[in-house]
Amino acid sequence: MITKVQDTIEDIYQIQGKAEIINGEIVSTPLTGDEPGFAGDEIFVSLREYARRTGVGRAVGDNKAFRVNLPNRETFSPDAAYFVGPRAG
Repeated sequence: MITKVQDTIEDIYQIQGKAEIINGEIVSTPLTGDEPGFAGDEIFVSLREYARRTGVGRAVGDNKAFRVNLPNRETFSPDAAYFVGPRAG
């Protein structure tokens, strides 16, 4: 039986372009097109306004990756997100 070594966060740093680790493998994610990109922009603007109004959290736009603890997933790079927590640097 051949066992594949799972990809790590360090491996993803070597990838050019957008990628995530799903089920232990690096998966390249395509560039966002016009309509999905615009939708993500609208969501980001709404989240940014909410963060400014409430003074809690911050909106995060496209092309930022998060290290997450989700089933079968180690990294996540959404088109827009709302983050409450310490800055990662």
